[in-house]
Amino acid sequence: MTLSPSFNLLTEDLIGCRTGDGVRQHRSLPAVLALLADPRRVVESFTALQAHQAHAWHAFMVQLAAMVCQRADVSMSDTACQDETWWRERLRALAGGDAAWSLLVEDLRQPAFMQSAVPEGKLDLFGRSFFRPDDFDVLVATKNHDRKAVRSSSSIEIWLTVLITSQTMQGFSGRANYGVFRMNGGFGNRPGIGFARPDDLAAWFRADVAALLASRDEVLEHGFTERGHPLLWALPWDGKASLPLNSLDPWCIECCRRVRLVSRDGALVLVQAPTVAARVDAPEELTGNVGDPWTPVAKADGKALTLPGEGFSYRRAQDLLFSVDWTQPATQRDPGAATAWVARTLVRGQGKTDGFHERHIPISATVRNWLADPDQRSRLAERAKGYVEDVKNMRSFVLWPALKALNGEHGDPPEGPLTTFEADADAHFFLHLLDESHRDDAQAARRSWQGRLRIRAEDLLDQAIATASPGSARRWRRIAEARSRFQHGLWTHFISLMEASRPEAYA
Repeated sequence: MTLSPSFNLLTEDLIGCRTGDGVRQHRSLPAVLALLADPRRVVESFTALQAHQAHAWHAFMVQLAAMVCQRADVSMSDTACQDETWWRERLRALAGGDAAWSLLVEDLRQPAFMQSAVPEGKLDLFGRSFFRPDDFDVLVATKNHDRKAVRSSSSIEIWLTVLITSQTMQGFSGRANYGVFRMNGGFGNRPGIGFARPDDLAAWFRADVAALLASRDEVLEHGFTERGHPLLWALPWDGKASLPLNSLDPWCIECCRRVRLVSRDGALVLVQAPTVAARVDAPEELTGNVGDPWTPVAKADGKALTLPGEGFSYRRAQDLLFSVDWTQPATQRDPGAATAWVARTLVRGQGKTDGFHERHIPISATVRNWLADPDQRSRLAERAKGYVEDVKNMRSFVLWPALKALNGEHGDPPEGPLTTFEADADAHFFLHLLDESHRDDAQAARRSWQGRLRIRAEDLLDQAIATASPGSARRWRRIAEARSRFQHGLWTHFISLMEASRPEAYA
């Protein structure tokens, strides 16, 4: 692929994607948007993306398309959206020219893609250099457990994906390194949560654009303005002044760091200048509650979700999916033709990352109908709450005391069996909940779940007994005490299950 020095996204084929027919090719940004808008086409993947970059890329494309459609007063179903030229003209107008869509622009007083114009026209303050794209990425690349720490390639496509990810998802990372305003605090994270079509990125894109267009008036109430700035990198920035929230479009695309891509000895290098202030002056009391289409907000205190290091466990996922304690983001209000509920985010810490977390919960047509019905959703939420309580009770009051008795006077039991029990419950929680949700008899459905937990807990106790110290009377006393406590816990906390399992219950 031959590229010109400017790397203009409007005219050059810089973005790799794979379509449903298995064809992999590079396209310009307008061509990609036209492809995504076409309901006759399927897009399987964007080939340069890593897992932690996928939501940033999706959010960028959706916000961009929503702003264009809103200004043109069209919906995604309009055939104009399938025209590459239509997108090119409107993207050019949105940014005020081609410079803001070119990754390399020598005139520093002009913007470049995801790089604000430099009013002083020189790079004297840009003292920090990144020689590889991954050095600028949101991941603190010190371990290889999530991905290869640093890729050897420095292609323009990788620079493109890293710039979008870091400029729209980065948090605070030390003095003069401020993050985006769409998260709760500098060490928060910007999650991507909603109903989706993971098998077809085009259908997912169209559904989310429609969700944004439908929620625009609501988001304006967070302090934005109707004709606000859409692309923050298209504006000059001296690193001192912040943009007020009421000067921005509700779906503006952020650009939180002051950087420029330059050519040195034939290689691309990203240079960065420190800033006195954040790019956007968003009041701290908003706590990230700014109408982000993919971020739930706590009903209790109005704070945007910051995912902890445990990720999207079954406990947190069921709460978010059924919106028990959280206000649904715009992309989770109507399941439409979605095939899954998807939640993903990179958990950030102070000077570190606590891993990329992603969870897909498949949903059938029947479950989609239930989730779209507030009464049915509440019914599922109540069942899920009971399932969570069952896992806690089986772990804490049945399995733990039995393992404790088996361990004797040696302190608390080993965490291994308990961790395994939790992991098994997590793996089967939604499979069982949604498979059994058709039952009108909620008690029977819950006993079925409790029965599964009992079998798994008993299996883990048997394994622990098999590996216990052999050959003494004390061992047999401990085994007897462990089984006794196991049964006592069942009869105390799962009496309905135990009554139903008596032989006479089946007579």
